Amino acid sequence: MSGELLTSLFSFNVGVEVGQILVILPILSVAWLAGRGRVAHRFPGLGRLRPALPTVCSYAIGVPAAFWFLERVTALIL
Repeated sequence: MSGELLTSLFSFNVGVEVGQILVILPILSVAWLAGRGRVAHRFPGLGRLRPALPTVCSYAIGVPAAFWFLERVTALIL
């Protein structure tokens, strides 16, 4: 029983970490491309995205987190 639980927890953790990498990788790619001179010169609008990335990322994380928090709080109360 203990070995099965350990395997399940490990597999779950690996899945969560892989999911986080799959979310962060495109964001970091856009930030990296926005910082490159040639790409930023070819796409002038991309350079303007770089200062907004922290705000966009914060909202992308905060909105689902707030939703899940409120969903769980209402489930506890009701």
